Amino acid sequence: MIEPILDAMREAFGSVIVAGACAGYECAGRPGVLHIRDGQPGLGPLAGLEALLASGAAEGYVVAACDQPMVTAVLLRRLAQEAGPRGRFFRAARSGEHLDPLPGYFPSCWLTSVTTALAEGRRSLRALVRSAMVEWVPLEDSDAGKLASINAPEDLRLLPEGSGVRP
Repeated sequence: MIEPILDAMREAFGSVIVAGACAGYECAGRPGVLHIRDGQPGLGPLAGLEALLASGAAEGYVVAACDQPMVTAVLLRRLAQEAGPRGRFFRAARSGEHLDPLPGYFPSCWLTSVTTALAEGRRSLRALVRSAMVEWVPLEDSDAGKLASINAPEDLRLLPEGSGVRP
């Protein structure tokens, strides 16, 4: 499932940093892919984000989950446009509802907030985003389905025919 998101990231940005354990997937030797391990394994996505922000590879990062195989390069580039010290995340254009924090743009200046949250036992990415100064990028209803996470076999029904993702 990680391949479609890696392809979208490479198309959007040329290279990709994979943060986390990557159990069951070998990152080494993949063109345009750098692997950064969690500094605090087992603490979930926030620990992966901490490792990424601490890497110093960039001033900010567009981050997507490996279980979002329908995310496109176009959507990822929208998050990086005019990016600065604020995070950038999608919200539904019609309802104004804030969508999941992934994909999203995370500026490196958030490292202290992420490290503090982990030290205090807080591991929620949503709570981090809610507590920060962010910019909400409107996303049309027609694109909202492209952010779907595939977490269980029954979620595979969300994938369009010919998506290239195999169960």
